[in-house]
Amino acid sequence: LYDFAMNLGGAFQLQDDMLDVYGDPKVFGKAIGGDILNNKKTFLLINAINLAEGDTKAELNSWLNASHPFPGEKIAAITAIYDRLGVDRLCREAIADYDSRARQSLQGSGLSDEAIAFFEAFAESLMGRKR
Repeated sequence: LYDFAMNLGGAFQLQDDMLDVYGDPKVFGKAIGGDILNNKKTFLLINAINLAEGDTKAELNSWLNASHPFPGEKIAAITAIYDRLGVDRLCREAIADYDSRARQSLQGSGLSDEAIAFFEAFAESLMGRKR
């Protein structure tokens, strides 16, 4: 159960990071881009920093070091950098990997079929969330 919880928690956090950038504010329940505005070191930003080169790296660093950027411009620019670098795809792949490992850990847990079904339904409810 520990492995299930740790992997599901990882998937949940990465999904939260994705929703903060790519979610629908009407569905998500809050404005998107808060992590970008705060330079929060999410999976997306860390991978962008590691993958960016040349002009893209300079542009990313400029936005990260800007003292008073216009919020909408910063969110749009960094989201475009994420898109160019494919970190959204990397994040979706990592979410799927964590989710898969969480579900696999249940199979070797020794839990009853009923308990496994309960935890699988719980995982499904978390991973299907849009807010």
